[in-house]
Amino acid sequence: MAQITLRVPDDLLDRIEDATGPETSRSEYLREAARDRLDDDLLTDELRDDLDDLEARVDRLEEQQPESLIDRLLG
Repeated sequence: MAQITLRVPDDLLDRIEDATGPETSRSEYLREAARDRLDDDLLTDELRDDLDDLEARVDRLEEQQPESLIDRLLG
């Protein structure tokens, strides 16, 4: 695996450390963030539209239920 050196502002480093927790290294966190960003860039317009439609459907279903779908699934 290739290595690179990054310079980041102290406040960004603090935010990364707060987000990682003890079980995740900073480098692992940055790799995952880069992968997520690249995956987002690779989404097609059609796929984005499909995701938007699904989110709208979930929102409508949640409006019809007394408790959210997440609460019901994890409840």
